[in-house]
Amino acid sequence: MLCSFPDELLVHVAVMVRELNDLNALMATCHSLRERLHTSRLLWQTLVYSLLTESVVALHTRAWRGDDSARFYRQLYFSATTCRVAAYANTLRETCMPQRPSPVDGHMLRATGHTATSAAHLIVIIGGWRPECMLDHLHVSVVDLRGPKLLEPTLAPSSARPSRRLRHTSCAVNRPSWAHVPAGAPDLPCVLVLGGAYDGGPSDEEDSEERGKPIAGGLLTLTLLTFATDDGAVANWEENHADGTAPASIWHHAAASFANASRVVVFGGDMSEEDDEFEQIRDRRRVGHVYVLSVEERFWSRVSTSGACPSWRSLHVAVAYKEAADATE
Repeated sequence: MLCSFPDELLVHVAVMVRELNDLNALMATCHSLRERLHTSRLLWQTLVYSLLTESVVALHTRAWRGDDSARFYRQLYFSATTCRVAAYANTLRETCMPQRPSPVDGHMLRATGHTATSAAHLIVIIGGWRPECMLDHLHVSVVDLRGPKLLEPTLAPSSARPSRRLRHTSCAVNRPSWAHVPAGAPDLPCVLVLGGAYDGGPSDEEDSEERGKPIAGGLLTLTLLTFATDDGAVANWEENHADGTAPASIWHHAAASFANASRVVVFGGDMSEEDDEFEQIRDRRRVGHVYVLSVEERFWSRVSTSGACPSWRSLHVAVAYKEAADATE
């Protein structure tokens, strides 16, 4: 019966199956069905993009010199779901940046304590300790994986100039209704920056904030980056206050977006002892909560956790994961 289905319906059935063992079992039921599924670019492309972000697919396309074929997407899906083999793509940096920045622009590459966030086909690199950078505000550089090219966005005239920082966290979120974007702006994810500490400013300035001092506002200040052009060449910062329960000073934490990038969860990090939330983490072995943000409502909640809770920690990483079988996060 399945053999008589049109391609679009057959792909829909296979995507619902999804798991490799089940897919193999489905393809084993009929030779003609196996051939149709095995060679369906639409099927394997759909499965890949249901599992991986656009930027991850683009990076593998370059690293593997892949093409828009069923074979490439099938191999990528198998690799991503089994994780049997992993290797460094040692030439990927040169491939993505065929034109290296001049020595004057070396601050675009030399940094520590920064973040890198995937936003569709863009990789957005924010902040970090950059003593060679002469900007008096938070630095941004963008890799457009379609080019590929590395660029330093021009800030829109109305853009805020957030404080330079390091040891912050960032994640991609869907554009909230309160974001200020010009007419005709592309439908790209925004990048939300949370917390961090001052980086000390340019190396030749003496009146900069002391490096390591917490950024004012902590999680209660939402620093949002939006793009006015599809290649990330023009960007806009805005800072908004959030209500709710969350630390007003935090660094060394980790954040990830979930619920279709409409909510953000934060775990771990350091806080000032004067912060109202510090008592919640004083005994790091007995912490049983995370902080969750509703991006649209700009509201934080301290959410209790259950199960085998890990100890509160710093300088870690975290990702949001969606279960393939039932789409739970």
